Amino acid sequence: MVAPTKLEGVMAFLTTAQGRTLAYEKTEGPG
Repeated sequence: MVAPTKLEGVMAFLTTAQGRTLAYEKTEGPG
């Protein structure tokens, strides 16, 4: 019961982290 919620939280965190990383690389990397 706790596992699904925790897993969803982890997935959301990873997705956000990837989004931030891609956005950072896109903004700071090339330019």
